[in-house]
Amino acid sequence: MFFGSLCDNGGRRRFNAIRRDIPGISQKSLTQCLRRLERNGLLQRHVYTSAGGIAVEYAFTELGYTLDDPVGALLAWTAANTGAVRRSQAEFDRSHRMDDAA
Repeated sequence: MFFGSLCDNGGRRRFNAIRRDIPGISQKSLTQCLRRLERNGLLQRHVYTSAGGIAVEYAFTELGYTLDDPVGALLAWTAANTGAVRRSQAEFDRSHRMDDAA
């Protein structure tokens, strides 16, 4: 998720760098998500012009920074429990294949 991308980079990140950090995300999906977060006051969008063209950078707002602890806790929980969740999914899938055959 791009929260990690922003957190790991001082709260600022260019659009293409965020996109590289999220395998498989389309430009359209990322743009829509970032716009929603901007609309909700969690991110600010900055457009810079340079000799190389236009660069778009996103940065956390003060409100966005308040998500650091909760999102960090969620990421830590996910890392600690991924194995258990996958085992539960496999068990569920095995038991429901039998149900589908009936």
